[in-house]
Amino acid sequence: AVLGCLMSFSINLGNSTEGRAASSGGSALSTTTYWTFFGIMCCGTALSMLLLPLNRVTRTSADGVVEFVVADQTEAMSVKVTGMALVLQELSRTAKAFKRPTMLLLIPFMFYSNFFYEYHFGIVGVLFNGRTGSLTAALYWLAQILGSFVLQCFLDREGVSKARRMQCSFVGIVIYIAVTWIFGGYVQYSYGISDERQALDFVGHARSPLMAMGCLFLWGFVDSFVQIWSYWIMSQLSDEPEELACFTAFYKLWQNAGAFVSFLVGLHRSYVLSFWVNVALITISIFPTFLAIRSASRGVQVDSASRPPVSPIGRSREALEAFGCRPVVIF
Repeated sequence: AVLGCLMSFSINLGNSTEGRAASSGGSALSTTTYWTFFGIMCCGTALSMLLLPLNRVTRTSADGVVEFVVADQTEAMSVKVTGMALVLQELSRTAKAFKRPTMLLLIPFMFYSNFFYEYHFGIVGVLFNGRTGSLTAALYWLAQILGSFVLQCFLDREGVSKARRMQCSFVGIVIYIAVTWIFGGYVQYSYGISDERQALDFVGHARSPLMAMGCLFLWGFVDSFVQIWSYWIMSQLSDEPEELACFTAFYKLWQNAGAFVSFLVGLHRSYVLSFWVNVALITISIFPTFLAIRSASRGVQVDSASRPPVSPIGRSREALEAFGCRPVVIF
């Protein structure tokens, strides 16, 4: 995402037009931008044909051992179930997540995890011109990457109990979210953001957009904090890959539901409304998430008492790998 936005920025670097003239053709970006990305997508489609089959893919485990992602035994078992039987089996497994009180309490937070995209990138579209919007989006995704490393550094601290890490990390995330949305409220009202395009340029003669660009950069950290933390706390609820996969499906269900509802809210074309809906959702999600942490903490304490000590290697990295992904790849 960072490279794509920087490409868009470089293609549109020569266009510093501001105001309504910047999008008089219906888009703030050049036609070259469209065809460049279309060509890249076509190349990506062709390259996907060169991917190895899953049974030949390896990864390095937490103890440094290279292992196959799909073991022979697991693959043999999966061949037995195909077609609709496999679909029903996976749906049944996913439905079990609805029986976990901790997962149910996390629903508001999961719902919020992609809800803010409509508002954040709506601002990028109406407040900046093409090159400034591309640069701002690149900074947003860069902040997301940096945020993932910042949070993982804390979640990997073996000297702090897991229950303590759950509580402190979430408190820190809530405080950061509150501060950035207070700043975002100032940006919303001071710039008078509406569906009318302002197309500000970072070196233009109209009002400087640097404050709004900085706000969106800070919001990029929120994105990574919410998603990394969600995956990490789910990994504390189970060590079974199949159950973790079901948790992921549960998480994605509510995440996409949030994105869809956010899209519907965005149809009203009122950025003030979208801002306050986001703030309300954040507020609503805090209490049930604290209850989920309390429930998960009890389970972690019981589990830790019955298991031998683990190697002091990044637990948050293990958590992401348990969901079948690397820490940076999820972005």
